[in-house]
Amino acid sequence: MNEKKDLEWIPLQSFGTIEDAEVLTSILDENEIPYDMVSDANSSGDPLGLDFQNRGADAVIVHVLAKDIERARKVLEVSAGDGNSIEIAADDYLASFGEEELLDILKAPDEWTPVDYALALRLLKEQHGKEFTEAELIQFREERIKELATPLAAGTSNLVLGFIAGVVSVVFSVMSFFTLNNAHFLYVLMICFLAACLVVISGWNWSFRRKRLPDGSKAYVYETKGRSFGRIVLVIGALALVLTTVAVLVRTV
Repeated sequence: MNEKKDLEWIPLQSFGTIEDAEVLTSILDENEIPYDMVSDANSSGDPLGLDFQNRGADAVIVHVLAKDIERARKVLEVSAGDGNSIEIAADDYLASFGEEELLDILKAPDEWTPVDYALALRLLKEQHGKEFTEAELIQFREERIKELATPLAAGTSNLVLGFIAGVVSVVFSVMSFFTLNNAHFLYVLMICFLAACLVVISGWNWSFRRKRLPDGSKAYVYETKGRSFGRIVLVIGALALVLTTVAVLVRTV
């Protein structure tokens, strides 16, 4: 990661209350790890509001700098220990987990708390006779990063629809310059303007949207083919937006 990305704030863990979050922040304070506590789950660095999956789930999110994310997670794991000092209640949700479910916690530690992770290791050892070396746990993490970094295929129908909408907006915008006497064409231009805005947003999303990985790095959401076509859609949408804006101004100014 470069220096600019190192200084970005990224989510470490989310909580339902500030009191719960302060347990974690006290550990960060002890280890001199800078953090930022945000009591708004929608403040997730998603300026276009496109990341609906993680919005509104919790009231408080603790962020750390990207350069500190691995260190912070390691500190929390050490703080949680091996789980032996934690009493497991009979109604604890982890107590009802089977071997595969507990193994899933080890394979996706970013979805669980350090305490859950430590308890999963303990339960796998005590109830299922499964022990894992540090190398195996590191391999689980690396495989998880690789899995999350795998880009998605942009929907072909959506790409084609965006392309068509952009082209149609361009065509009608050009036509408007030859129909200046037709006052009703202004309504068509307004529709084209809105369509062009949506095409630009969609094209930008397909081309440049990235996701944050548990290790603090970023990866493109969509595969190369989708991003390439997304750039074409973005250019057409931008052209349509300029043409419709000029066409509307010519008719109204």
